[in-house]
Amino acid sequence: MTSWIALLALALAQADPARILSDRFGFSASEVQRAGNGQPVVKMLTTDTREELAIVGAIRLSGKKERLADWLRNIEHFRNSAQLGTTHVVPSPPTAEAFAGVQAEQSVRSDLFGWAAAYLTNGATAFPDDLRRLIAQARVVNDMVPEFVAYIGEYPTTPLTNTDQLLYWAVTPADSTSIVSLHHLVVYHPPGREVWIADKTIYATGYIDAGVLTVALYDAPDGAGFYAIAGSRIVSSELARPAAALLRSRIERNAADTVKTYLEWLRDSLAQS
Repeated sequence: MTSWIALLALALAQADPARILSDRFGFSASEVQRAGNGQPVVKMLTTDTREELAIVGAIRLSGKKERLADWLRNIEHFRNSAQLGTTHVVPSPPTAEAFAGVQAEQSVRSDLFGWAAAYLTNGATAFPDDLRRLIAQARVVNDMVPEFVAYIGEYPTTPLTNTDQLLYWAVTPADSTSIVSLHHLVVYHPPGREVWIADKTIYATGYIDAGVLTVALYDAPDGAGFYAIAGSRIVSSELARPAAALLRSRIERNAADTVKTYLEWLRDSLAQS
């Protein structure tokens, strides 16, 4: 089965975002119309295994895509403004003091520091196969932007121009608890082309074993605004358990609600700024 990120890349090779959503992701005519009118559309995608969960969302936004790309580069301000919890950029090389603000046990802060140091030294090879597998699924993305996939998958050994990258940790509220996570954010903007954004979850407490979020910012064909098409995929061993049906239902519902709220927030914030 073609991976969600491959479908995303193949779709973005087409000229019409409306056809992207209908032909490649199966959105209905009314959903495509809502996205074009600035309303978020969200859809769960079929995955290869029970332990995976995938979702795609889209919305048409006003202004220039570069505004959103620049905003995402300031990840602390972006996530704090979106009320996504506490976020802090990790310096390179990382220091133990960079994780002092994490509201968690000392063992979690030590794990974060260790993972950050290992990632900056050895990249994805320092982590379980789940993370590398999610990156390797980007077959069509590799055909379109092989330099971007190489940078993400082979970091830190492969350089890439027109790219900003950073590590950050986040503490995100989740039901009655919080998820502590470590991320690698990459923004790639080759001149005259779409903007590609990748956010890899390197480490997380809770049910997430690995995760990759990809966002493509694509100019609208009529020149009025741009489309944000986001694909998110996670691997969780918890979802593969025999009694995980209720857990999957809850996670899917929460994920869909989160993406919808996120896209609405982008629309409203960009309109007000």
